[in-house]
Amino acid sequence: TKATSMVFINTGNAPTKVCCDAPCMKSAGFDLAAAVALTVEDLWSEEVSQITVEKAAPLCTTGELPAEGGVQMVSLTTGTQP
Repeated sequence: TKATSMVFINTGNAPTKVCCDAPCMKSAGFDLAAAVALTVEDLWSEEVSQITVEKAAPLCTTGELPAEGGVQMVSLTTGTQP
């Protein structure tokens, strides 16, 4: 099991989704040579999702973040949790 946290910040002037691409995921310790099953917990809403990041695909925010400082903080754990 591998775990880490990520903070997504929209510094642009329009609402948008923010993503962590394959190089970003690799720097966080996730090898995307194959699909990776993750449990994602939003640290503010406490919403938990079970997702699969496909090979070399980005991990993106669940929706558009507000312009000029919109933030989403998540905790990622490999595998799915009961």
